[in-house]
Formats: sequence, C-alpha cells, structure tokens
Amino acid sequence: MLSCTGTEKENTQIINLFGMNQIRLLTITLFAGILISVGLYFYQHKRNQSADPEQFHLDADAAVDHVQLTDAHQVLDLKLNGASWYVNDAYAADPEKIKILFAAVNRAVPKRRFRELSDSIASSFHREGVTVKFFEGTKLIRSFQAAGNERKHETYFRDVNAPDFFQMTIPGYRTYLFTLFDTTPEI
Repeated sequence: MLSCTGTEKENTQIINLFGMNQIRLLTITLFAGILISVGLYFYQHKRNQSADPEQFHLDADAAVDHVQLTDAHQVLDLKLNGASWYVNDAYAADPEKIKILFAAVNRAVPKRRFRELSDSIASSFHREGVTVKFFEGTKLIRSFQAAGNERKHETYFRDVNAPDFFQMTIPGYRTYLFTLFDTTPEI
C-alpha cells in the first residue's frame, strides 16, 4: 500500500503545481519553436528573394535578330534574315527550336543564388559552359553564361558582369534548360 505524508489537500496542490510547470515548459518550448521556424523562414525568403526574377529575361520591346552561343570550342551564330533564322549563315534553323529558346529564356527564373559554386559545377562552367549573347542589330541586349550539373538536372546562369550564380528553373516544369544552349549546329 502506498503511503503519503501530509494531507490529501497538500498532495493535490503538489500534483497541480507539477502539472502547471509541465504545461508552462511545453508552452515555452512550443513558442520558442514557432519563433525559430518563423525566423528561419524569413531569413531564407529574404536570401532567395533578392534575385530579380526577370534578371535574364529579354525586354518585351527588344527586336532580337542575332543570338550568339560561345563555348570553349566554337561559336554558334543564330541570325534572323528576313523571316527565317540561320545557323552560322549556312543552315536554316528550326523555327520551333528558336521559339523554345526565346520562351525558355523569358520564363526561366532564379530558384537559388550562390556566391560560390561547388567544384563540380564551377568546373562545368569552365569545361562546357556557354556564353549566350542576344543582339538587336549590333547592340548587345543581354549576355549571360549558362552551364549544367553533371547529372543533367540543374541549370545555372551567371551574368557576365556580376559575381553571383543562379540555379534556374521554369516554374511548374521539371526541365534541364542547359540543353537549349547546346552548340551543335542542329538548331
């Protein structure tokens, strides 16, 4: 048989006091967890939001008539001649692929900003990265570098005049954008 010292009233007060301390501790822990979660959300949101979603887009009023893709091995020129696009002034370009190129550039948005890239992605920029330039006549409209990761799942852009790198995505699609900047003359 369990024996207690003290009166029944004292025992009830001790139990109530112990229960109240647990409730206070749980309430403080829950409140601290909520504060930490909200703080982390706003920290991440602020860090990722600083990228302009239209940073690599072409201006709506720009009449781009020349696109140049340059990698370590070759230069690929896409030029508008009348109503048709030509590759290196020798081959007719597929108009659907040209439309896709422009649409993808104008819909791609930065998903994540990086000051420094991992060694594998940085070497990808040096090994197979492509410098993309859009011209209106002889005037340079937009210029950036593009590269992809080794697994061919992520595409990275970098403004040639800025130090930051951006993981790019088209909202709502799971696509590897870097394939659009392939420099083989089959466009």
